[in-house]
Amino acid sequence: VSDFHFAELVRSHFDCTIALINDIDAQAVGEQKLGAGKGIDHLVYLYVGHGIGAGIIINGQLYTGSNHLAAEIGHMSINYDGQLCKCEHGIGCLESLSSKLAIVQAIQSAYQHGEQTTLAEHLSKDPLDLSAAKLADAIEQQDPLTMRIVTEAAEAFGAGIANVVNFLNPHVIVLGGDVVDEIDLFCDLAIASARRRSLPSSLQDMSIVRGGLGTTAGAYGAAVFAKQYIAQMRQRAE
Repeated sequence: VSDFHFAELVRSHFDCTIALINDIDAQAVGEQKLGAGKGIDHLVYLYVGHGIGAGIIINGQLYTGSNHLAAEIGHMSINYDGQLCKCEHGIGCLESLSSKLAIVQAIQSAYQHGEQTTLAEHLSKDPLDLSAAKLADAIEQQDPLTMRIVTEAAEAFGAGIANVVNFLNPHVIVLGGDVVDEIDLFCDLAIASARRRSLPSSLQDMSIVRGGLGTTAGAYGAAVFAKQYIAQMRQRAE
């Protein structure tokens, strides 16, 4: 949907100030103000769930770009000769390699081509309903197919992290989302992959950590953002 002014629509029904922020940016603000990146001025928050997204904090402020479309890391091209992404414009996008949807689709494809997996029952019913927790259970059971696909996804995500490290030189990269929170193998391998691919100088005094607020990061971040936005509006009005 484009050219839909949601904030104006809400404002027309309620006599109040409306502050609008997307979910991943809100999570980034939450982690920077109250979570794993508390007090850090240069931070990148990377989310891995059904899709992949990011939020960027520069000099303590959320960076959203010229048209509020910054940090679409899910559509960073990792494999220039890869498959067409669902965005229909990108080839080999990170989201098509490392998101939960990509992982489940890769497992399903391998299963349909004859590979065995402990997730067979779930794949026969509704594969898109497979949770990150179920994938973690399969890894706990040493399911070879799930372990291989998750490993490949984590390696690719690590390459994406390394690109962020080398390009933005943040103090901290915070990882969040259910794939990171639930699947230790994915998180550990992605961090290791990122460190192998990043410039040594960029890794100095830089850390890659899991988020500290879990699923509440967005709520905290939205509250902080709204408070800051209202304060700015009042200051401008004075």
